[in-house]
Amino acid sequence: MLASLPDNVRQRITDAAILLELDQGEVLQRQGTPLSHVYFPTRGLVTGVLSAVDGTQFAYLRRGREGAIYSIAAARLDDSVADCTLVVDVAATMLAVPMSHFRRVMRESPEVTHAVLMHAAYSIKWLERTLNCPAHHPIQARTAYWLLVLSAYGAGRVMRVTHGRIAEVLGVRRQSISEALGELQDQDAISLGRERIVIRDLTSLRRHACECRAQIEEVVRLHRAGHLPSAA
Repeated sequence: MLASLPDNVRQRITDAAILLELDQGEVLQRQGTPLSHVYFPTRGLVTGVLSAVDGTQFAYLRRGREGAIYSIAAARLDDSVADCTLVVDVAATMLAVPMSHFRRVMRESPEVTHAVLMHAAYSIKWLERTLNCPAHHPIQARTAYWLLVLSAYGAGRVMRVTHGRIAEVLGVRRQSISEALGELQDQDAISLGRERIVIRDLTSLRRHACECRAQIEEVVRLHRAGHLPSAA
């Protein structure tokens, strides 16, 4: 998102930024805590998992260097709190900009407002295209899709991830994930180790993934372009 802005506007935003380097598994923000910063990832993947009042959990936010975290909340101009817990799933670096500073620049720069609107449009589009996934796509297909997501965001073909974390992100039982991974291993798409998964056959893994995999191809295009094309 920052790359879509004019140099002088981007400089105003980053003048107040601090650089964060986060390891896999670190918590960036917990659900229910006050928002203080807007985050701009430059590498890696952050996933937001919402804990519902009935005890269920599911991931509905995914951000890498193609977007921003809490820029949309900043546009609401209220004292917002985090509606999910943000966890680093692929080691990340990001710029953290104080919310008050970002709001001030946004008020004074139509280009920032435009970029936030384009980012919101992209986020809504991604949600619309994947909304059907938890209810209707088989667990094995969703598991394959999530492994492709991790790989696309920098985990590569050898990824350090637990069955429990995949279950948390997908909102299913750990045993179901273990069974799905075992089936993918039987198909020679992956191999399993202790807290490690290796993609052996990327084509096979794509074949087993649900149709949501099309979103990964779009993410790869955005990463190559450096910004949301509609915000240029």
